[in-house]
Amino acid sequence: MRRKLGCWSLAGFVILLAIDAIPADGGIRPSFSLDRCSWYATHVVLVQTTPKDGVFSVVESWKGDLRPGDPLEVPELKPIKNAVPISSDRKPQGFGPQDTQGINEEIPRQSVGSRMILFLKKREEGGVASPSAGNTTGT
Repeated sequence: MRRKLGCWSLAGFVILLAIDAIPADGGIRPSFSLDRCSWYATHVVLVQTTPKDGVFSVVESWKGDLRPGDPLEVPELKPIKNAVPISSDRKPQGFGPQDTQGINEEIPRQSVGSRMILFLKKREEGGVASPSAGNTTGT
């Protein structure tokens, strides 16, 4: 009886060793959860770009107290001086080892009137006024 169990454990070990030898690629990939973003956002708005970089005009407000036409300044979305427009930005080939371009982390330049959906979260620190009071830098 003991001999049969030893044979099974040896067979299991060989199978485990064979499975472990199969190469696998793994890595952390960018992800986006619409539910998580909308749940934790204090404002969800559809905006369009204006001639001034980093300043947007609210088209629709789906969550929060911003109104259509309100200006919204988001310094984090201001493109650098010589940013490439998103329409002429090179497309990455993929996420595998053949991707030698890397990930472009620069903010692309958007043409005036382009629309995007922003999930904003109001800053907790510093006692910043609400965006509806005209101070939109707190979002």
